[in-house]
Amino acid sequence: MRGQAESALEQTSAGFAALMRRGDQLRTRIRALEADLAAPQAQISQGDVAHRVTLEIRGDELERVRSELSGRLDEMQDVANRIAATRQALRALPEGSPASDVEVLETVAHLMRAHLSESGFGSYDVGELKLDASALRPTREGYDVDTDASASDVVRTKLAYLEAVRAIGTTRGIHPGVLIFDEPRQQDIEEPDFSAILRYLARASKETDGQVVVTSATAAAELERLLGEHFEDTHIVDFAARRVLQPLDHPDPLSV
Repeated sequence: MRGQAESALEQTSAGFAALMRRGDQLRTRIRALEADLAAPQAQISQGDVAHRVTLEIRGDELERVRSELSGRLDEMQDVANRIAATRQALRALPEGSPASDVEVLETVAHLMRAHLSESGFGSYDVGELKLDASALRPTREGYDVDTDASASDVVRTKLAYLEAVRAIGTTRGIHPGVLIFDEPRQQDIEEPDFSAILRYLARASKETDGQVVVTSATAAAELERLLGEHFEDTHIVDFAARRVLQPLDHPDPLSV
């Protein structure tokens, strides 16, 4: 809005200046004609002189405009050259995605589907779930993965996808290897499936030398049972009735 107003103001100012110049020219012409009517015939016509002066002024103005246009044409030529260079660079790019990128996407998708199968995903066949090559997010052709599934399966999908990205990004990329989940069981994921989720998170973080932090309202003893043989690969901080946020003079509950 501000830019449009400034542009309109500039145009109005330019138009007003042009009208003022034209008014000066006409006044000069009128005064010269008046003088011609009162002057003897033998004298040089002031009207002709004024007309010539006006033409010279107009010629100077046109010359300034020509110089400005010449500069603008040089700028436009520079832009055209850059556009041509950009188009040439785009044409030189390989078609589609590099084979290495496609392999990474397929690996992430495969690991994500494996986690979903392990954790009891049941809204549809996990084989229908793929990774969009552009958005790099889970997708199912013709459906919305965030709405066309049960609430618990939406959580399962996010957990499996993020863990797959963490694992592959750690081993084949620059992912720091850290992942944090806040109460992933909030959508009433059944106990066996929650156990499977905790186990594949513990197993994968150990295999990739990463760290996955999971908060849960589940009791520590229950978590130990759900983790099974992977309990030794985890570190549980039991807050019990305490809270993470404490007064400044309160002992740090994370100091274990």
